[in-house]
Amino acid sequence: MNEGINNRRKKKISLMEIFIPLFCLINQYEIAGLHLGLICVIAVVAIYFIKYREFYLYKPLFIFFLFMIVHDFFRMFITGFNTGLWVERVLYLLILSCIYKKVDEENLFRVWKIIGIIVMAGIFYQSFQVYILGQSVSTINIFPFLQSNSENYLLGYDRPHSFFLEPAAYCTWILPLLCMCMKRKKHIWMVFISISILLSTSSTGILMTGVIWLFYAFVSARSEGKYFNSLMIVGVLIIGIGAFSNLSIFSTALNKLMNISVTNTSNSVRLVLGFQLFWAAPLIYKVLGIPYMNVENYMRSGEVALSKYKLSLNLSYLGFVNAIGNCMLIYGVFGLLLYLKLFWNIWKESDLYSKCYVLTCIISIFGQSVFWNSLFVTQFAVMLCSVERTSFIRVTLGQGVTSNSYE
Repeated sequence: MNEGINNRRKKKISLMEIFIPLFCLINQYEIAGLHLGLICVIAVVAIYFIKYREFYLYKPLFIFFLFMIVHDFFRMFITGFNTGLWVERVLYLLILSCIYKKVDEENLFRVWKIIGIIVMAGIFYQSFQVYILGQSVSTINIFPFLQSNSENYLLGYDRPHSFFLEPAAYCTWILPLLCMCMKRKKHIWMVFISISILLSTSSTGILMTGVIWLFYAFVSARSEGKYFNSLMIVGVLIIGIGAFSNLSIFSTALNKLMNISVTNTSNSVRLVLGFQLFWAAPLIYKVLGIPYMNVENYMRSGEVALSKYKLSLNLSYLGFVNAIGNCMLIYGVFGLLLYLKLFWNIWKESDLYSKCYVLTCIISIFGQSVFWNSLFVTQFAVMLCSVERTSFIRVTLGQGVTSNSYE
């Protein structure tokens, strides 16, 4: 067994194993109006197809993708068709189809750990600036000669966020590494990653970190019989919550977790606005989706009483809802069911420790915008790496779907 593990660790690191942890970082920048990450997606997919001449479509993801494109095809007679958006989604589907059998989880962990050291160093350095020196910090620019695709990289925050545009993005990116460390019982790494998430004061990140540690405690007790370790973890979490709740630097994050109301628009928009809009929409919208290109257009159409939600037309985040809210508003109840079924299939087909990361991704769709964007690609790339069963369709270039398409 040890020999097998050692042999697996000696495998050469592939381009895909480097690309997955770097994608969210580089996709924040643009070259000639194009996302740098998207350019890299095109390059990686082209290299992959030239080398292997095959790809593997994850069946539940492909079915959901087909539903979305058919839905948007019929809707285009009302709203038009966003060609650029769908080119991007096709490329995202293709890059996710390059995962199966071509990504070694141990190699991915090694690469993520190296990049994680650099990114966490940025968090700890900015934490010193913010909490000790009282300075505001902006995104650490990886490519000084390139512009970011968001003005956020110019803004000064009173919260550390390293190379990312905001603390929540950092936490979403680092969570796969935390779960991989848990799977390998790298406790020191888990502690340092958890501290970096706490320092970011991201409410989503703190919640997910607690979920991961509780999951680890549950697995240690139930599957490994390590009841003392589980009690220690739970005890440290309780003490930590009590200690951090009394520190002013964490008050904002705690308030976000505990205060969900219409008057707190920053919180309500992320967590409940999508559900509110869905329930207030006409029945036909609930079934077929809204007859608008996106949620923002719907809210600007006059059909939504913005004052009811304490919103106005001049808000920069108008139309921002969480992933599940975006899905059920745009694609209706049938799209929502396919979206949730996708997560359910991955949950069933993942090993015990990998289920923990799937759980964090499921929770994230209720609090973040992770619907077919760079974070979506990163999350599903990691989840598909650990899928054990065989819900993949093999397509060979020049031959189509082969007779043994279900490996």
